[in-house]
Amino acid sequence: MPFAYPNPQALRAELLERVAAGETMMSVCAAPHMPSYFTVRLWARADPAVAEQLRVARLQGAWRRRYMFDEARAEAVLVRVRAGEKLHHVLAAPDMPSRRVFAYWRATQSHVAEELHRLHGDRRADRSRRNHARFRRFDPALADRILVRVGRGGGLEPALVADPQFPCRAVITRWRAENADFDREMKVALAVGRRRARCTPELIEAVALRIRQGASLAGLGLRRDMPCRATLYAWMRTRPEFADAIEQACRDRELELAERMVEIAMDCTPDTAGRAARRIAAVKRRLGRLSRLPGQTWRDRGVLE
Repeated sequence: MPFAYPNPQALRAELLERVAAGETMMSVCAAPHMPSYFTVRLWARADPAVAEQLRVARLQGAWRRRYMFDEARAEAVLVRVRAGEKLHHVLAAPDMPSRRVFAYWRATQSHVAEELHRLHGDRRADRSRRNHARFRRFDPALADRILVRVGRGGGLEPALVADPQFPCRAVITRWRAENADFDREMKVALAVGRRRARCTPELIEAVALRIRQGASLAGLGLRRDMPCRATLYAWMRTRPEFADAIEQACRDRELELAERMVEIAMDCTPDTAGRAARRIAAVKRRLGRLSRLPGQTWRDRGVLE
């Protein structure tokens, strides 16, 4: 098909160059001196070579449109990073470039890479300053106060929470690793505290109530209002009144689960038989997990039952 333009080769070269640079073929054809989009399609149908050149140019243009550096969008990313946001959170926004596109910008635009390196360096330095401010060296006077508080009973965690000037457990762990004398004294204080912990009737009732509700001694030992785990298990071995109360609470819990299975079975209808069977199986699994008493080994299980 003959071309209707006086110099179609020059127009075609300009068209291919602009499309490969990132412009869409529709926007290029909208120029007054350029052929229409329909004419370009006719050229491509009439000449396979023109069609191949257009295909390659459009692929190059699509790649450039996706990865072409945009100073305004890059600056918007850097502004949010300067404000304290993390880079991967910023790039997750729909109006921001993708992580792959920004990685290409970072690799090809040196000023973007330098600015990000500076921001990350400032953030690391600030984090280092904060960590250094939180670093607490061993204080003998404070350590003595902690030992006295632990020796009164209740465990280490409640003792640290009792005074806002006391450090966290991680600091105590580091102090014990760095100072052998403090570690030895802490072991003595913990042992004394376990012996001094008071097993009152009110505390026994509170622990038994939690056991009936599905708690465990190991979980209760992590609570700040309860003795530590070692103390609770030591009471199971040394205090008969505590062990009897916990054992009765466990049996009450098993009885309640058994009654729940009976209720599920009685409320079952032919239409809900499958769902009822699954609910009963779930209760049975829980009953199997809770059948062993706190502090009881599997070898002793048959003896206690």
